[in-house]
Amino acid sequence: MPSEPAHALTSRRLLIALAGLAACAWLLWYSARIGYARTLAKVAALTNIQAVAERSVELSPYDAETRFTRGELLVESQTYDEAVSELANSTRLRPRDYYLWLELGIARDQAGDQEGALRALRQATSLAPAYAKPRWQLGNLLLRMGQYDDAFAELRKASSSNPGLFPSVVDLAWGISQKDVPSTEATVVPHSDFEHMTLAGFFAKHGAFQAAINEFSLVKNKNPDESQSLLNVLLDARAFNEAYAVWATTHQFAINPMTGLGRILNGGFEERARQIISAALPVVIVEDASNQTAAVLGQSGAISAVYSDWRALSIEFTTTSKTTAVNVRCQRQACADRPCPAFGTLWLDSFELQSKG
Repeated sequence: MPSEPAHALTSRRLLIALAGLAACAWLLWYSARIGYARTLAKVAALTNIQAVAERSVELSPYDAETRFTRGELLVESQTYDEAVSELANSTRLRPRDYYLWLELGIARDQAGDQEGALRALRQATSLAPAYAKPRWQLGNLLLRMGQYDDAFAELRKASSSNPGLFPSVVDLAWGISQKDVPSTEATVVPHSDFEHMTLAGFFAKHGAFQAAINEFSLVKNKNPDESQSLLNVLLDARAFNEAYAVWATTHQFAINPMTGLGRILNGGFEERARQIISAALPVVIVEDASNQTAAVLGQSGAISAVYSDWRALSIEFTTTSKTTAVNVRCQRQACADRPCPAFGTLWLDSFELQSKG
């Protein structure tokens, strides 16, 4: 009699062991199936072969990875309705993954479902509030839906996370405001030195020179390279008053608040020549840099090797009421011979501009 309970106990243990082995075997098979399905999904993503993606879903239909990969390939083939369905499946399988919601929102937008896209993108931003891409996509969608205030609120948050997006935010604001400076400033709301400097450069390139200087003045720690870049833009645009303001600030040179920049009426310099031989001797000319014609305002006499020591020369010239800057440059006289060689050495130094009267 005692042997019967022992036999029953042994049988139960054997059944439990067999069940455990079966469970382990099933888990190994299922894990291998999922692993193989995900491998196929990766292959499909790399090769863009839809059939491989479909096979991965067949092997692992409850895996967000396989569903997502198939949805992405459907987007690539512009099969948007089916892509949206597949991407929605992936979000149900992995609801806390912001990236799945982001891609679902983009796909819905491409399918023409802006309201559905809005819901998906808002879910993506709630799951990843500090990430730039979900907010950037949401802001662009709201912009196209005409919800400008909400759109730029999202775009500003995106650029706060990724400052590289700020120039694009400025460009969008400039276009929406129809190139209105105050509206653009109010929309982008610059705070940092980078943002003020970016806005200054943008305004300078688009002809809003005084606005550029206003933004530049708000930069607390001015980067020399960025300041030089702004100066070059202003010089190229012949905005010389504003260019001088940038130069004076970076060189810690104060502008007279009563007279502003003043008018240039006279110039002088020192020259020294040695063994200059040419049929066309060098001269120094002063041009009006404020207009495209570059009218000559004054010119020195020909510089020859007669004077081997330093000597002071002057050029008297008068600007017009529209002159804001002049070019002082050295060139050669007209020469009838071709070629027209020149030999020797010329030094120019101590250029000085003085007002005369």
